[in-house]
Amino acid sequence: PELIVCLLEDAAAVAGLLIAFAGVLLTRLTGSPLFDAIASGAIGVLLICISITLGVQTKSLLIGESADEQIVAAISRAFAGRGIKSVISNKTVHLSADSLLSAIKVELEPDLSAKESAEAINAAEKRVRALLPEFKIAVYAEPDLRKGAPPRA
Repeated sequence: PELIVCLLEDAAAVAGLLIAFAGVLLTRLTGSPLFDAIASGAIGVLLICISITLGVQTKSLLIGESADEQIVAAISRAFAGRGIKSVISNKTVHLSADSLLSAIKVELEPDLSAKESAEAINAAEKRVRALLPEFKIAVYAEPDLRKGAPPRA
């Protein structure tokens, strides 16, 4: 977000200076203060347009943006298997352009010990990071039971 903010801010500053220069120059040449007033209004419109553009561009970063469906599906596929019976839910959001947070609930194989469960989840996290090396990924995995699953004795 910093790049687009700097770019638009600097472009607006240069454009505003050019508009102000034109307004003052035309006012001096014609003697009519109307051009200065028009230039001031144009600068105001320019600033409004830039602020709306920045708001639209950064909105998703302010409120959070879900990851693409392909990324969510890839993370779910990487978690499936090897001690993990199934993925119950996967909520993945962008923290920045190259950073993801994935909160995932998994159903583990019922006969795993606590150590084996932790190893299965850790191995799945490594598979996710290897599958998506272009992202810094924070994975929070929670073992859970599917609704309607019979409790273990």
